[in-house]
Amino acid sequence: MVICNVGLISSAWTLQVSVAATAVTMGFLNGLGMGMSLCVGFMYVSVWTDKNKGLFIATVTSAPTILSVFQNQVITAYVNPRNLKPDVEIVPRTYFSDTSMLERVPVVVLILGLMTLGLQLIGILFVLPPPSTLQSDLAPVEPVVNTPEACKADSKERFNYCKHDSNTPIPLTKSAAHDSEITVINSKEPQHYCSSDRVKKTDPAKTWTPDLCTESIDKISESSSADIEKENSFVEQSPRSYKPLEAVRTRPFVALWFFVVALMYGMILKNNYYKQFGLIYIQNDRLLTLLGSLIPIIASIARITFGSLMDRDILGIRSCMVLILSINSLLCSFWWFAPQVNSIAYMMLVLALASMQSVTYTLAAAGTLQIFGPDHFAGNFALIYTAVTFIAILSAFTVTPVLQSLGWFWLFASCSIVSALVLFLPTSVKMEVP
Repeated sequence: MVICNVGLISSAWTLQVSVAATAVTMGFLNGLGMGMSLCVGFMYVSVWTDKNKGLFIATVTSAPTILSVFQNQVITAYVNPRNLKPDVEIVPRTYFSDTSMLERVPVVVLILGLMTLGLQLIGILFVLPPPSTLQSDLAPVEPVVNTPEACKADSKERFNYCKHDSNTPIPLTKSAAHDSEITVINSKEPQHYCSSDRVKKTDPAKTWTPDLCTESIDKISESSSADIEKENSFVEQSPRSYKPLEAVRTRPFVALWFFVVALMYGMILKNNYYKQFGLIYIQNDRLLTLLGSLIPIIASIARITFGSLMDRDILGIRSCMVLILSINSLLCSFWWFAPQVNSIAYMMLVLALASMQSVTYTLAAAGTLQIFGPDHFAGNFALIYTAVTFIAILSAFTVTPVLQSLGWFWLFASCSIVSALVLFLPTSVKMEVP
């Protein structure tokens, strides 16, 4: 939390110094703090609930997204209250030349930083340890050893047997000792057990022999053995938790990593250029601001929907990856054409892109838990999340040259091509580890 807020609040000052300083504070420090907070949040959810992890992870990641609805309105109302249009065009981009707007930007960053700090402090106050019932449920289960001694002890505990030696009956229960209608014949063989409760429920006139007692205890032992085998099979079928160095060598890890790369590349383009590109054909800053406010709402709905579908096994990890990559590739191929049709078409396309790309965090976290287990979730998810760092650095060096040399069409087409190529990974790889 400290790293995140130091980076964000200090950006109000570095914005007035240089781009490099802003990259360090808002990019590196703020990004590092956000990544750590996100990982801790996912771990907190995984400890608090053993079911519906996809739904709860989607809900947690939707909180900052929904908050941006309010933030977008504050930013636009404060920075551009007169709804000015960009009046300086440096192909292929357009810029604002009004100096008063530029002077308001550092103040807005400071406001957002203080808002983030306040909300995180409130969140810390609500952090509680998980219920004791969940902690006991999450405790490791030891396999039950199936031995004759264990069976006898278990049977003794459940049914309260009378123990007989070779000479005199020794009843261990008062009801058995005072029941005149019960007849027990002594056995020459030691260690036979009879249940007084079972005897009373039968014909009182019937004589109970050691053979009948032995038959009863054998049946009970068989039942106990079946229960023990069932418990052991449950323990054996529990998913194995993979350490980070083990997980990184598996094919599902590679597929998840490139999935995050493809979707985050599209998200970078959408977040940075949906408004800038839209203003070329749609001369209405407030309409595009409204679009920016709708994006988090649609994105949150999509996250929660996909999280619920995964929890109910309606969609698996592999199915979600194939569906999202396919739709993202298709939408990016029409990105350049949409604003030239009309503003409604452009808004629908951007909202559809947002709904698909927003599932990235939910699917990456839920996939890491489901495929590699919860024991080393922090390390495994951190390795998956390096895909975000990789594509962010790569985009910083490639997006501008592609845009300047090839134009908007090929910039959006590159996202479509990347998603189409990554689509072959989940379709050819079984998204589970042996």
